[in-house]
Amino acid sequence: MAECMVSPPLGSRYACVFKARIRNKGKTNERREWSIALEGHREEDDVKQFASSLWAEFQRLNPGARPGKNGLPYYEAQDETGMATGVIIFNFSRRQLRGNGTPNVPPFVQDAQGNPWPSDVLIGNGSIVKVAFTVWKWNPNGEGGAGIGLELEGVRVIVHSEYVAPPPADYSGAFGGPEPGHVLNGTERRALPYSQHEDDGMTRAISREEIQALREDLQALAQGAVAAPPVTRPPGPVRPAPSPSPSRQAFAATPNAPGWAGQYRQDESQWDSGDSEEIPLLF
Repeated sequence: MAECMVSPPLGSRYACVFKARIRNKGKTNERREWSIALEGHREEDDVKQFASSLWAEFQRLNPGARPGKNGLPYYEAQDETGMATGVIIFNFSRRQLRGNGTPNVPPFVQDAQGNPWPSDVLIGNGSIVKVAFTVWKWNPNGEGGAGIGLELEGVRVIVHSEYVAPPPADYSGAFGGPEPGHVLNGTERRALPYSQHEDDGMTRAISREEIQALREDLQALAQGAVAAPPVTRPPGPVRPAPSPSPSRQAFAATPNAPGWAGQYRQDESQWDSGDSEEIPLLF
């Protein structure tokens, strides 16, 4: 059994310790996991010592190996211009499913006295917490370099910062002040359910008897007993056929026109520590 280690008390970010979040959505390695990140400035003693201890663990588990891409579970954050901020981010995660597909045990969460933390009290960014974790190694002999990961075992909340959801965007004032035009006066006709609309001669509701007759005809067709009956409709006005769209005509005229022939896929932005450049050795 791996040794359980404890982080120093640091500020938390993106604590998803009660409900497993989807990571890498839409990709081949999509999965659900519990996760939390800790942050602190690189000049703080606790941050220096913690990063040094993780580097020592890497060397112990991967003797003689060099860190690969994202091989260390911490990195230095950057600002919008790509400049280093001096803030070190440590990542912890725990998959909802083990490698064999069986459910994993969720991480435990407790207050400073060791009491269970209620799952409906979310942990906001900036809360001071300690994290209990184990270390596992990956790709120890690979050409691309080795790495270690921090398995999230539990969280102890030392100072709680309440999570406050951002207010919904309000665009009601986008049009500006009043302007000339229609003003509601109570005489507007309100929409009615479909069954209460007046018959416009173009559409009509089909009765239960007709539905049953259609089912019987379909069953007979499936058994090959009768030929397909002609479709009859009650007399009524005929809709004129719509004229072909000019844009459709243009596409039809050039079926093999050059252009992008891929498949559209919405790329959902995910917070992923792997997107940030890792620092092989900070201290």
